[in-house]
Amino acid sequence: METAILLWILAAVLVLVGMAGLFFPAVPGAIVLFAGLAVAAWADNFFYVGWKTLTLLGVLALFVAGMPYPLAALVGASLLVLVGRVPPRLVFAEVDWTLLLFFAGLFIVMGAFEKAGYAARLLAWSHPWFAGGGTPALLGLAASLIAVKEALDLEWMQTIIVVVMGGVIIFIVAAIGAAIVAALGYAAGAARGALGS
Repeated sequence: METAILLWILAAVLVLVGMAGLFFPAVPGAIVLFAGLAVAAWADNFFYVGWKTLTLLGVLALFVAGMPYPLAALVGASLLVLVGRVPPRLVFAEVDWTLLLFFAGLFIVMGAFEKAGYAARLLAWSHPWFAGGGTPALLGLAASLIAVKEALDLEWMQTIIVVVMGGVIIFIVAAIGAAIVAALGYAAGAARGALGS
């Protein structure tokens, strides 16, 4: 029992240091954050978070750490095959080749989208949302999606809808809060002006 408590304390410290590392470049935040999540899963005997989820989070951490995307994806896929003790022939039997073809076509369409200049416009339009946050903000979004999916045991499309609706609600609440703060600031300024100070 004492070992589990020590693991939870270590996990909490690693997660906090990793979160700080996302904002302070002296600490490799994504890798330390992932290490904290892995220790937390270990402390819980991988009951709630399994190897598949940890591998996906590890691949995301490698992306953020600067590893080339294809290499990080290859590391993750290799780890799943090795740790999962699944023979490769069974993995290939489970591949949804139609979906794979769909994604190949999607990459072709996205290449044309980028070549036409639409990707640059979209990035310029969305830049204020991620300014200062960049990749850590995207990692946070991805981690949120995974956490919601695992916690609520939803399908991916349901998860995306839940997260998007949650984002819309947060945006509305933030807009209302900003409007209230602006109104209070305006009222305070008007009162100060009326009192002549």
